[in-house]
Amino acid sequence: MKFIETEGKTVEQAIELALYKLEKKREEVTIQILDQGGLFSKAKVKVSTGEQSESEKKILKLFEEFIASTGLSCFASVEERNDHFLVNLTGKDVGVLIGKHGDVLSGIQYLTSIILGKVDDKRVVVDSSNYNSRREESLRILARSAASRAIREKRSIKLEYMNAKERRIIHEELSKNNKVSTISEGVEPKRYVVVNLAKQKRDEGVNENAPRDEND
Repeated sequence: MKFIETEGKTVEQAIELALYKLEKKREEVTIQILDQGGLFSKAKVKVSTGEQSESEKKILKLFEEFIASTGLSCFASVEERNDHFLVNLTGKDVGVLIGKHGDVLSGIQYLTSIILGKVDDKRVVVDSSNYNSRREESLRILARSAASRAIREKRSIKLEYMNAKERRIIHEELSKNNKVSTISEGVEPKRYVVVNLAKQKRDEGVNENAPRDEND
């Protein structure tokens, strides 16, 4: 199913722009309003050609019911990709569904995997305007910066509290740096990563290759 997302001063203007680009009439497309727009923001719509698959409809229905139950001004769209279904959440109140450092979004992802499992042998991935990829990149930058500080200041660097997924990204990124090592400390939900000098870890007799906590 081909689709396009467009913006305009009003929803109608965004729809007209999409129809022009797709060279389609209104009755030939499916229109989804992603953002109604407002005084300081543009309206945004997703216009698709062709019918949604039954699997896409099933996933979309679940998320539309979920959003309706929250009373938030948000919208969901579903796109089938090669190895997964992507659910994209947008709208004025989407920040509530993302939460601090993506905690709420991670919870929604977890519940989705419990409720739906795999659909047509494909994972259902929940995101919001590429938030997950942007957050991952910021964590990798944070990890490299912390490693540089640890080396420069010759001391351990304690990072902020993170969920298990975020801690794994830090561990993975710094596993490439033989000058530092990482370990998770604390108890959920206040668990965090400490970046140590690799030599310091050896001097303390800690096995850097020992299995990490199952949550990491």
